[in-house]
Formats: sequence, C-alpha cells, structure tokens
Amino acid sequence: NALAGTDPAASGYNLAKAEILNKVLLQVKEKYVDPDRIDPARMLVHGLDEIQKTVPEIVVTFDRDIDDETPPSTAVVQVDAATKTFRIGKIESLWEMSFKMKEVFRFIQDNLKETKELKFNKVEYTAINGILNTLDPHSVLLSPEVFKEMQTQTGGKFGGLGIVIGIRDGGLTVISP
Repeated sequence: NALAGTDPAASGYNLAKAEILNKVLLQVKEKYVDPDRIDPARMLVHGLDEIQKTVPEIVVTFDRDIDDETPPSTAVVQVDAATKTFRIGKIESLWEMSFKMKEVFRFIQDNLKETKELKFNKVEYTAINGILNTLDPHSVLLSPEVFKEMQTQTGGKFGGLGIVIGIRDGGLTVISP
C-alpha cells in the first residue's frame, strides 16, 4: 500500500521541511567541537551521495568527482523517471546548505512513492548521516528506533569498558568509570 509522495499529509511526514536536518545543523553550529571541519559545500555533496547509495530509486550525478578539492557545482538528481539539475556551487553556510537540501527533498518527495520499506524520514536520516560523516567518523544521528534498541541492549552498562552511562540534562553522560 504505497502512499503518493506528493501528499506529505498522507504519510504524516513532510520531507521537504527538513525539520530533523535543521535541528542537527543547529547542534553542529552551536556545539561541534572542531568548527574548522564544518564545510557546508562538502557536507551537502556527501549528504546527496549517501542518499543515492542507500535509496535505489534515486541516482545523483555530479559534474566532478566529489572528493576533488573543488566541490561539484551541479548535481543531477534522478528519482525514477523524473530528473532535475540542482546548482550546488558556492554553498558557504549551513543554512544555504539546508535550503538547497530542502529543494532536493521536495523534488524527491514529489517524485518518489513512500512505502512500508521506504519512508521519507529514513531518506532524511540517510542524508544527515552522510553530512555528519564529513565531520568525523564518530558523528552519527541514530533514528529513534535504533536509539531505543541501543538503550534496551546496553541498559546503561557497557561490558568490557568499565563504565556506566546515563542521560543527564538530555545528554549521554558517563556516570561512573
């Protein structure tokens, strides 16, 4: 039972709003430990690349290799039979990157059918983790399901590490060594 991608109300999730992405970018801007690693143009490219690696219905083609010193200036996004070219050069702030990602999300939502296996929020989490991976290999956003499973499995204790963890002021904290 597939839901039409053009009606966000049908699934209850509007990918084009990029609400989770914006919350993550705010945290990165305010709290990331090494601000010199924040490169919005590179982050955008890697977010798009991660989507295409994870969602078979989406193909993204860049005008140059994503690991070149000069980032790509265009990205051609194909969702099933629909294709659109996005200008992605000269992205200099996290907010410019967010606006561009919202444009891409809107195109994806308009041309992709949400199914039980493919949810729009998973597309957003995929893009976010591609973005965060440019910062360091340890920055990741867990989906609510994965976070809940981790909480259940760890129960606040990590065997072999000798630490007890808990939530303090909304953050994961080492309670005792």
